[in-house]
Amino acid sequence: MTQDDKKVLESDEWLNDAHMDAVNKLVAEQLGSRHQSTIMSQSQSSFDTGTGDTIQILHDVNHWVVVAFLCDTVYLAVSMNRKVLSDSLVRQIK
Repeated sequence: MTQDDKKVLESDEWLNDAHMDAVNKLVAEQLGSRHQSTIMSQSQSSFDTGTGDTIQILHDVNHWVVVAFLCDTVYLAVSMNRKVLSDSLVRQIK
């Protein structure tokens, strides 16, 4: 991360994709799994996929969500009270 990213962490500003990517990397290291980046490029057909147990922070419309795949179950933590997931988030989870 850059010095600007550090300044954001020390302020009341919104976290950005570089912050979330750093968190994803730390979680992957703790789980012993492959790091799936929040700043990877989306192709025409899909996103890069993960295998095995994984926890990821993904970006949805104006907020971040946490998705975990553990013991063949998908868990989703959403900080905003939304009843419907965006198409973009559904594609990322798949």
